[in-house]
Amino acid sequence: MSFGRFYILLSIICIILSYNFSFAQKDTLSLLSEWNNQKLKPDFTSDTTSVLLLQQLAEQYMFDQPDSALVFCEEALKLAQQQGYKIGEMKVLYVLGKAYYIKGSYNMALENNFKALELSKELKDKAGYVRGLNTIGLVYIGQHNYSAALKELFNAAELNIALKDSAQLIKNYFNIGLCYDETSNYDSAIFYVKKVILIAKKIRDYRMIVMSHNRLGEIYFHMKKYTEALAYYQRVLQDTSYRSKWENSFAYAGTGQTYYALGKYQQCVNNALKGYEFARDMHAKWDMERALRILSDGYAALGNFGQAYHYHTLYKAYSDSLYSEAKEREINFLHLQQKEAENQQLARENQLQQQENRLSKLIIIIISIVSLFFIIAASFIYRNNRQKHQLNKLLIERNADIASQKEKIAEQNEELSALNNTKDQLFSVISHDLKSPFASIMGTFELIGEGLLDTREQKMVLKELHRKVSSVSEMLNNLLYWANSQQKGISAVFLKVNLPVVVDSILAVSNILAHEKKVCIQHASDRSKFIYADPDHVKIILQNIIGNAIKFTPAGRDIHLFYSEDDTYFAVHVKDSGVGIPSDKLDKIFVETGQSISSRGTNREKGTGIGLMLVKQFVHGNNGKLEVRSKPGEGSEFVVYFKKYIGQKVMGELEAYSKSG
Repeated sequence: MSFGRFYILLSIICIILSYNFSFAQKDTLSLLSEWNNQKLKPDFTSDTTSVLLLQQLAEQYMFDQPDSALVFCEEALKLAQQQGYKIGEMKVLYVLGKAYYIKGSYNMALENNFKALELSKELKDKAGYVRGLNTIGLVYIGQHNYSAALKELFNAAELNIALKDSAQLIKNYFNIGLCYDETSNYDSAIFYVKKVILIAKKIRDYRMIVMSHNRLGEIYFHMKKYTEALAYYQRVLQDTSYRSKWENSFAYAGTGQTYYALGKYQQCVNNALKGYEFARDMHAKWDMERALRILSDGYAALGNFGQAYHYHTLYKAYSDSLYSEAKEREINFLHLQQKEAENQQLARENQLQQQENRLSKLIIIIISIVSLFFIIAASFIYRNNRQKHQLNKLLIERNADIASQKEKIAEQNEELSALNNTKDQLFSVISHDLKSPFASIMGTFELIGEGLLDTREQKMVLKELHRKVSSVSEMLNNLLYWANSQQKGISAVFLKVNLPVVVDSILAVSNILAHEKKVCIQHASDRSKFIYADPDHVKIILQNIIGNAIKFTPAGRDIHLFYSEDDTYFAVHVKDSGVGIPSDKLDKIFVETGQSISSRGTNREKGTGIGLMLVKQFVHGNNGKLEVRSKPGEGSEFVVYFKKYIGQKVMGELEAYSKSG
């Protein structure tokens, strides 16, 4: 875990501590005494005070004993629901989400926060709703999902501006600065952290000022601007308006790491020792690990290898402990990803049904319009025939109008015919390709339900069932995007996109499929290639190409992902060592759809034949280029070119606030 990660988590905990929906905090023993007295009352289960007491106890235990906090929360939630006490239920759900977040159970943290958000909407509690958005943003930061975090945090900031809640707004800005720092968008990070300082000075929030100075020191350190970094760390240490062991520990350690970078190793050791002492007093493992590592490096640079070994041993012990905790959070995050994937699948199914309904309505409307045109035309012709002797000149003009209308009707008939052909092809693919997998799925469930399979056979059948469901899921995704592009055309929303980060997010799922097939994906990752494109379209393009590479690569072979560039484009290369593409299909893969160009994978995986057509449409819709190089038996190489992102852009959605206040 990097030094920056330590401070993110510490900052998040500090901010969470300030979000409190209940009355003033009391010490733990006093609250326990109050709760014991409350339980002696005969009507304590119907008294809303019981809910608030349990909520406060949960908040007291949250950071030292999160399991105890969960017990108090569950009891408070049960009482609030029995009482119909909606406000209390909302507050307890937020606390429950925080407790799960601290334990690293991100899926449960999000689930409870989303429930609380729904109650906030129902109760029209805007302040509670905004704090919920900020907490969800913090959970995404903990998962290093910075794009999702930014979305929630900007929403929260916009609402806080409307509410004129500066105290909460600066917390949103601070977290936005964290996200930009961690994604190396340093100009944006500095912009938002300095906004925190400006607003915090107005409302005299000295804690946020000190935290922001530490964050600025860290940002400038990442930028290798060591003079500026030292200046901000020293501001923290010299600030008398707010003292915090956490902030001093981080500032001393930050000063130490900066002196190390400058080659001033004795000053590095002196400051790192002070940072370690503060962290040890607080039992803060993250800061202790950071300071110990700096001490080990500093003493080694001074040639004092005895002290270097001593501090390295301590550092390794804390590092191993933190690594175990990080792995537990990683497992919880995988559970969350699985649940989100299930939700997205349901959303796609609903969207497909809605698309079908809209297509049917559109066909009915077009047929009605065409019929109406024919009726009107026939009426005009009939009337003109009756008056041809008296209105010969007018008849000629009307005939010209009718000819024009017929031409328009013919064009509309052609459009309607094309639309019907698209619909027929879509329904044909769906009916043909879904019938067999779903018949297999139903047959499998019947065999399992009747107990006709032993454990070994069930595992084999379920593995095959998983392969078929994955194939159907991929097919439905491509069909949905294809049908949508056929109906509405490609509509791209261009943004700054970090191409290797998108590839990493796709590989998080694709590596699972590749591992099952015993295929190794080698990614030459480079974190500094920014393109200007629609992020969703980029994902669709790369998912299809990487999925095809896995599909057509035999077990035991490799897939290589690497990058190239010229003055205009960044290109991502997906090179497999699979079966290759026959020459008769190579010329058709981007211009035809359906089974005529579809092939089965090396494990007999089945496709719809529209994935690469979809790739071509989305590449062109994002002003890109596409190349394919392939020889049968030697593999294929797909090269996708995206326009480079040019210039420095700082998100400015909230500039109105700084101008007005």
